[in-house]
This record gives sequence, structure tokens and C-alpha cells, in this order.
Amino acid sequence: MKDLNHICYNVTFDSLIENYVQTNYTLDTVVVVHNPNRYKHILKELNLYFDEVEVFFDKIMIILVENIIDGIELIRNVNPHSGPVCSLWVEGQFFTDNIEDNLSKGI
Repeated sequence: MKDLNHICYNVTFDSLIENYVQTNYTLDTVVVVHNPNRYKHILKELNLYFDEVEVFFDKIMIILVENIIDGIELIRNVNPHSGPVCSLWVEGQFFTDNIEDNLSKGI
């Protein structure tokens, strides 16, 4: 193979999520669920409706919620040690996630 003139850029998964949420949900409140396919049973227990065929290939699931309180309630009910890591985004900005201590103390 011949030598290529090139530049490589590394992009973290968290940066991709941040960019996606900031681009598409600037006026919304969303919960981002990591690796939803691994935790379908937990997501069903939370009464979330999703296409199981679609989620099979997903690395993240975006859940649009009505307000911050609903988002906090949702991620409080997901234990990150036995379930997916979830983060709450408000108007395109990271707000909190289910691995932070302040959720258990009440924001």
C-alpha cells in the first residue's frame, strides 16, 4: 500500500451523543439510554414502548419526555449497576445521569 497523506481525528462516543442531542433536541427534554438492546427487559418493566427489531442495532435510545421531572423520575428508576446508564438532557445540555450521587439525594 502506498503512503497516504492523512490526518486522523478521534471522536469519543460521549461527544457524538452531545453533538446529536444539541443538534436535534435544543427545545426538548430527553433521556439517553446506553446499550438499550442489552436491557430490553428493564426498559419494558418501565413501560417504555419501542421497536425490538430496531433496538437490536442501537447503541443509544433517545426518549423524549414531557419535562425535567419526568426525566428525573425515569432515570431514578434505572439502577446503573444492573441496568443501562441513562443521562438527562435539557434543551440540548447535559443535566444529570443515573450514576451521579445527587439523584439519590433529590435534586
